[in-house]
Amino acid sequence: HGSNRVQSSIQLFNGGDGSTGAGLDYQNFLDEMSKRSEGSGVMALSNYRIPERKTTYYEECFENENLFSSAKRWIIGYEFIIKPESKKYMHHMVVYGMSDGCTGDYFQENPIIAWTPGEDFLFFPDSTGMEFGSLFKGLAIQFHVDNKDRDTGVVDTGSGLRIYYTDTPVQNEIGMFQVGDPLVGLIGEEVGDGLTRHTMICPSSCTQNKFLQSDSVTIVKQSLHMHAKGKRIVNQVVREDSVVQESYVDYWDFEQSGATAQANPPFQLKRGDKLKTICYYEADSDTRFGLGSDDEMCMAFILYFPKQDFLSYCGVGFGHYDRACRSVHEGPVSLNDEEEFGRVFGSTSNFVTELPTLSPSE
Repeated sequence: HGSNRVQSSIQLFNGGDGSTGAGLDYQNFLDEMSKRSEGSGVMALSNYRIPERKTTYYEECFENENLFSSAKRWIIGYEFIIKPESKKYMHHMVVYGMSDGCTGDYFQENPIIAWTPGEDFLFFPDSTGMEFGSLFKGLAIQFHVDNKDRDTGVVDTGSGLRIYYTDTPVQNEIGMFQVGDPLVGLIGEEVGDGLTRHTMICPSSCTQNKFLQSDSVTIVKQSLHMHAKGKRIVNQVVREDSVVQESYVDYWDFEQSGATAQANPPFQLKRGDKLKTICYYEADSDTRFGLGSDDEMCMAFILYFPKQDFLSYCGVGFGHYDRACRSVHEGPVSLNDEEEFGRVFGSTSNFVTELPTLSPSE
């Protein structure tokens, strides 16, 4: 990600004391964790040699008897640790809860947290948390390593994740929901030469069938993700054919941040709502969707509560696993000029047509 110029996070909701300034810098994050957490744990690389090839996906699983037990335990905040020598190479990380521990397979991985440059730390709203203690027997971290200059001899010891937890039961559990093309179902397909638009529509059947614990959920954070050929990205909530919430990055700059967190007030996603992720590109005929940094992506990571047991993905090609949450892909649509990007003003914004609420259901 070039110079990784943005290396800080912005808290997107009030702190436990209700102050709007809480979480705006790292010290506030630490103060909040000092007040609310009952312990912490670190999972990190040890003597990992950065491969000389350009793109590497490396996954390491961690089991710690001091963290994982038969008792319930909840993550209330986390910070990603990137060692200075590895900032150049870390593209993103995805953290999975492993229900069968580190001896399990891919199908028991549950995505819970994601990182890209600029998404360094976060604490959840008061009375919420992400269960992991008795639910998982381990956590796996998938590291996407990008060594575009093929540097040699770089060794990482210490990059990874620190979680802060509580053993005190929380009122609402946090879940992660990924939309757009989170599993890169478009891998190998052309983005399109010149200016183009791709739209991923998560159908209403997904929220209709997967909202089992409540009629609605509260979205507390969205992070939008593209690569270097991206120009604009939008994530919309559509209710009865009307857009009721929209988050967007008007001027995407991949070198500023690999994912951009939206400063939304918390808002409601209701049973039967559709989600529409729209990505605009300026690419050449060789650009394709894929896993590498030179390839393209279009996705959004959503943190919400209360957690719905079977709501994790809604994506292109996901029908192999769950037809209710199989997104429809429209594109590429060729555009004449950047005016067709639909930019509003500035670089990042959102709107909500209804008052925000922290209630888990209506």
